[in-house]
Amino acid sequence: MKPGKLFWGFLFLTLGILFLLKSLFGTNFVHPDLYKTWPLIFVLFGGAFLINDVRAKFALFGGAGLIAALCIFSSVTSISTHFHGNNSKSHKYSGTDKSSNFNANIKRVILNIEGGAGSFTVLKIDSLQYQVTAQDSIGAFSCRESISGEEMKLAISSESEDIHITSKDDLVHGLKIGLNPNPNYDIHFSTGASSNNLDLSELKVDKLRIDCGAASTFLKLGAPAKEESKIEIESGASSFKLMIPKDAAVRIVTSTAFSSTNINGIKHVDDDTYQTDNYFKAEKKYFISIDGGVMSVDIQTY
Repeated sequence: MKPGKLFWGFLFLTLGILFLLKSLFGTNFVHPDLYKTWPLIFVLFGGAFLINDVRAKFALFGGAGLIAALCIFSSVTSISTHFHGNNSKSHKYSGTDKSSNFNANIKRVILNIEGGAGSFTVLKIDSLQYQVTAQDSIGAFSCRESISGEEMKLAISSESEDIHITSKDDLVHGLKIGLNPNPNYDIHFSTGASSNNLDLSELKVDKLRIDCGAASTFLKLGAPAKEESKIEIESGASSFKLMIPKDAAVRIVTSTAFSSTNINGIKHVDDDTYQTDNYFKAEKKYFISIDGGVMSVDIQTY
């Protein structure tokens, strides 16, 4: 038997057992934050490639499959279940709607979005500086802003520490954020197990960092806003789809443990790098880095 087969065997076997136990007893046997240990997969595979002992290789590949299964199960179940203290259960449904009038003097926005499980949508809005609408069972969202000269700092964070989701029916809605296209943006987007729809095609993005757990993310970019707009994506077990303008200059560097990668319209330069022909000549360009565990990556031009 090849050692690699042990990885997939332990992965599917462990996932099957965990989901069967959850289905039969309605209880999660894995902590919802366990997915954060996904870097251990790299450690185990690194050890397997460095040693010659066959039995040790089998053990490390099997262990990597076990850890991958636990991370996937933890990520998936954390979207519907949250453990807290003495397991007392409470529900809180809240709706928030916060907006700010358009300010033509604001040229740059530093935006920080933090949230746990849920759905997140970001898109353009013309009439206001920004608008945040949340109506969900995950918890309320707070918005904090400060303006200094031509720069606005905007922080949107979840307040879900005491919220417990006991079934998928409790997951009502997510968070919707509308942003004015006038300023340039520096965005840090950090969520847990989430579904993300980020249409930034009409926004000027100088820098974007996405940190996600087990997430399904759609990201649509417009033309590069500066000499080198940096897009950094780091995720655990997730699926990621990226849309890039066909005329944009772009360089993509990937570093994933196990991934299904489909990249169209951008030349494959070497094992982990993709680049358009106009990258070095273009005045404005994207540099995109993708780093993750078990990922499905789909990149298309439009």
